[in-house]
Amino acid sequence: MEGMGKKTRNRPPPRPREREETPLGRRKEGSGLGFILPSSSLVGGGVEADVCRNGMGKDGNGTSAMERREVALRRAEAMKLKQFQHDRHRRRIPGTGKPFPYRAKATQLGVECPGLGLYFASLPLYVAVLLLLGIMAIYNVVDNYRADNFSETYQVQVNDTRETSTCHRNYAVTNFVLRGTIGNFCDDTRTSDPFACPAICTAAEEEDPACVEPTREGDEREQDGLCEAFPPCAGERKTCCCAMELDVEKSKTPTKAQYWIMYASLCAYCAWLVLLFHVEKKKATKYRASVVSPVDYTLLIKTRSKKSRPLDNRTLYEFFSHYGPVANATFVLKLGNLLEKADRLHKLDVAHREAANAVLARRSCWRIHRHRAAKLARRVLEMKEELEREENVPLQCKDMAFVSFDQEHHANNCIRDHRSTWWESLRILLGRMEKPGARFEGKPLEVKQAPDPSDIRWENADVSRASIRRRRGISYGTVGLIIAGGAVGQFYLESWGTDIRLEINQEFREGSGYNESIPLYALSFVSGLVVVVVNMMATGVAIYLTPYERWLTKTEEESWLAIKLSLAYLLNAALMPIVAANRRPESMYASGGLAELAVFVQVLNAFMPDLYSVVQPDTRLYQEFRWRWISTQEKMNELFEPNKFKLSVHYASIVKTLGLAYLYAPILPIGYFIGFVGLCFTYCVDRYVALRLTRMPWRLEDQIATYARTSLWLLAPLQFVLAHFIYGFKDQDGWSLVFWLGIGTWAAVSAMYWGGLFGGGRDRGLEDSGTHGLKYDHAAKDLVLTWEALVEEKTAAGGLEGLNDFERIVVSHNDLYTPPLPAMLPYQLTNGVVAHYQPNKTVFPHNETLLPGQRPETGGEHSRPVPVGDHSEVNGEP
Repeated sequence: MEGMGKKTRNRPPPRPREREETPLGRRKEGSGLGFILPSSSLVGGGVEADVCRNGMGKDGNGTSAMERREVALRRAEAMKLKQFQHDRHRRRIPGTGKPFPYRAKATQLGVECPGLGLYFASLPLYVAVLLLLGIMAIYNVVDNYRADNFSETYQVQVNDTRETSTCHRNYAVTNFVLRGTIGNFCDDTRTSDPFACPAICTAAEEEDPACVEPTREGDEREQDGLCEAFPPCAGERKTCCCAMELDVEKSKTPTKAQYWIMYASLCAYCAWLVLLFHVEKKKATKYRASVVSPVDYTLLIKTRSKKSRPLDNRTLYEFFSHYGPVANATFVLKLGNLLEKADRLHKLDVAHREAANAVLARRSCWRIHRHRAAKLARRVLEMKEELEREENVPLQCKDMAFVSFDQEHHANNCIRDHRSTWWESLRILLGRMEKPGARFEGKPLEVKQAPDPSDIRWENADVSRASIRRRRGISYGTVGLIIAGGAVGQFYLESWGTDIRLEINQEFREGSGYNESIPLYALSFVSGLVVVVVNMMATGVAIYLTPYERWLTKTEEESWLAIKLSLAYLLNAALMPIVAANRRPESMYASGGLAELAVFVQVLNAFMPDLYSVVQPDTRLYQEFRWRWISTQEKMNELFEPNKFKLSVHYASIVKTLGLAYLYAPILPIGYFIGFVGLCFTYCVDRYVALRLTRMPWRLEDQIATYARTSLWLLAPLQFVLAHFIYGFKDQDGWSLVFWLGIGTWAAVSAMYWGGLFGGGRDRGLEDSGTHGLKYDHAAKDLVLTWEALVEEKTAAGGLEGLNDFERIVVSHNDLYTPPLPAMLPYQLTNGVVAHYQPNKTVFPHNETLLPGQRPETGGEHSRPVPVGDHSEVNGEP
């Protein structure tokens, strides 16, 4: 020890890792609840002082930051979307995942994630409809360019002498974009700018010495002198000027064919929506039938019984056996509060180990850092004790259950017994009839197909209805206020921009000769950029608040998020600029006006978010800066964990691109082609992001696509309303007939669509999922992954690196209707939960006796097992 220096004399001897003492007691092997420093060293004393003086350069496990980074990167790569092999019974084989090829078909993607496959199957249809509408609008584009009625000259007329003179405008009147708008006809006195269209500037002779005295030759004035003597009135110039008015005699009128093409486009758009409905319905059904899983056999049951019930599932088996043999039935336990506490304990544990390791690695040796580590240790201990007290609280069941039948046919029996038509639902709502189906404990049941196990948010299962209504009201109100605030801000920004354009134009009118092209283009670009920024802010706030609403499934959460984002995008990007431009309608087709702004808004909204999703500059810079200072593997995993491919955001984005092109089309028909190019770009970028950058999405259903179609239905009448009241079409000859015919056509098609004339909506509970009589125990065979297969699949490293106990347990229960049980839960409590959710070892036999109120076709002899079809052989069984 003499030759080792003074700094090593007080160093404590090393302790065996498996026997390391922690503030919570002896560390349990594999528990994931270990701590790096003993509590005495965190509170004070000489130990941490020696550690800070000496340092280690590595964490408590002896691994460097670079090694932890490599493990985190391997883990992140393993979490991305993978294509698995399936056996002959269409069951996924664990450990066979590999990256999808970039040109993978939507059907292949739909096998692993139905929602993602449906998105990429629908996106080409969005591209196709924009191309179709663009082709139909070619006549409108050509007709607009052929009008060419913007004028670089105007006529000055003096009232007293009736003298006239042709004057040249010393500013840019139009550009390529404006010539393609319907404003090129200059036929609307409300929206046509006399400073860009043919105009007459009328002046009166005044005896004012301030007036410029024009030169004369004989009895006639020089033409240039008359223009100089009477410039257009603007700003503070009230005298010695002329009043500019539109020359209606030189205006041109759009052909009525333009209006009828708009009507034909509306009909094509409605037909496309019906086609989209059928394609998405067919694809969703196909994706579900492509994989046999417990979802095909399981129903989500909601009761209205409020009495507290014991932890006994036998009543479920006995009741539902009247529909057929029952493989498994469990009431849902109220574990949401416990799961949230366990999750908070896990996060506190990770934060504490990070702080303690930072002290050991000599990166945080200030007293405040040591104090933070000690404070986290105390908070972990308090949370641990709070969870241990929960062992004495008896578990309670919620008025909700999952019932898995032995065959899909019997699950359909139960759904048919409790299903009501829309007419019956209306009578039930009015109190004219009772809800059909057998009663459970004297109360009616709500029966529907269960969501995928990975789609369930178990922590939200025990939230009361009153709390849900309150939370969602607060969330919707907050998001509504943010959207309204952004909309008001955008409105005033556009109004301010309009005022600036008018001020700049006033300088032109006064003959200053100022070149306006650059500032007006810049103003339009900045306004479009602000629209994109506001949309991105609305996206972040909506995503942050959505979990607070406590939806039971991720599909519901994502669906309502898509609705909110779609409305926010269209409100900020389309409606607010249109309303702001309507404040000064004469600048709508002027340089820097609404028509020019619409181009920048469409281009920036179509390309900028997609480019950001690929580059991700903030995330990459933060990762590059932060990874060197992270001391634990869990935090390193969290830093490099890929984002999820949020279908709600991407659906809202394509609705926004289509909506902008469609709503601006009456004045800017070339917008269809901008949207077409933008969606083509989105399709390519989204495939790359989904298959190479983001993590494997949740197995969401097609509900998000259904909600997106609902938003698209509202665009058709909105386009006609904007054209009639905002764009100034109502005074045009022949438009009124087209307007009312279009509104009536949309109303008729909508009634037929929602009434089921074009085919009923997708009924997940009664559609054929392709089980062909395969039994539940065969379908659920080997779904719980072994520890070795899970590690190989998740980390792609063949070991335990980068995967803690919390992740192991959550993922291993991913395919069964069992809540994730973190290792932080007390032992006795965990045993009670496991015993309650323990699957039944034998199938509960069917009961052919009909229940009171049960429909005969759903019980009796129909409850008997059905013959097994083509998929009866499992692992060589006959």
